[in-house]
Amino acid sequence: MESSDIYNLGYRTKDVNESIYWLNLAAEKGHIGAQKKLAEIYEDGQKVTQNYDEAIKWYSMAAYLGDTQAQRKLGICYIIYKKIMVMTRIMDFFSQF
Repeated sequence: MESSDIYNLGYRTKDVNESIYWLNLAAEKGHIGAQKKLAEIYEDGQKVTQNYDEAIKWYSMAAYLGDTQAQRKLGICYIIYKKIMVMTRIMDFFSQF
């Protein structure tokens, strides 16, 4: 099955877990659309736990393949992720008192 066929299965499926399964298969085969969709799902927390590590992973793959939208979104994710990490450290520090 072609990556575009797999992508279509994942994109059209209503069940979130099944959709992620098919999108993951297509993304692993190098389908940029699937990589970006997975990144968006994890970045936004669309019916899954928000996970910037996964978003960065998938945006990185699409960006590496030359997708300029993924390159831009990757930069944004890094900025947001860094802010979250800094705020977590600050909260951890002050929770000691």
